Amino acid sequence: MRSLVIAAALLAFGCNFHKSELDETLEWMDNTYNQHENTGGAYGHGRTAWYGPQTVNGVKGEMMASGMIEVFSNRGCDFTIKTESNPQAQDSQEILNSATFKFNLRDIDPASVKVTSRSHLGDFSCEEDSDGQKSIMAENCDHAEMGFKTRNEAGLIIVDWHSVFVKLTGAEHDSRRTTKDHSSYFEFDDVEYAKRFAKAFKRAVGLCGGKGAPF
Repeated sequence: MRSLVIAAALLAFGCNFHKSELDETLEWMDNTYNQHENTGGAYGHGRTAWYGPQTVNGVKGEMMASGMIEVFSNRGCDFTIKTESNPQAQDSQEILNSATFKFNLRDIDPASVKVTSRSHLGDFSCEEDSDGQKSIMAENCDHAEMGFKTRNEAGLIIVDWHSVFVKLTGAEHDSRRTTKDHSSYFEFDDVEYAKRFAKAFKRAVGLCGGKGAPF
């Protein structure tokens, strides 16, 4: 009987340890990725933009062709990622896109988490291909994307899409749809930070019970 009591106590201690570890991991992710300008001054890292060349009065520069702002929220292992068009981007004059991705970390395959560095000029991948070559178009590789998938690629991520066509009216002004998907992503304005975030995300997935495919 005494051994059962001790075993139960050890089990409870272990559960509390993992809960505390999960809370600490999620807190770091929220504090560093999301914007907290009013509560600590943190600008966050969920911003990406893709630029094109622009010449103004003979001076060569860049214009923001497209961009997005991303935040996440969570209740324990239940996650919601919200992505919106950057209103300062050129394409936002025509269309504004937003999407929410809802999923539980226990459904994510930690082995699927992958960080890809991206060029802010044209959004080209900066990663080497199978021959060890990079795209000649990849310049200024200061952005990144962290993709991930569900275990066994099951359609367990609920996605709500919303597009607003700025210059149209009536029924054509906007459109909405809901889909189920097996993959999602986080966007970053800092490659090295993206790698740290990926490590924390995989840790949180494991603490929530996420595991890889059996084969």
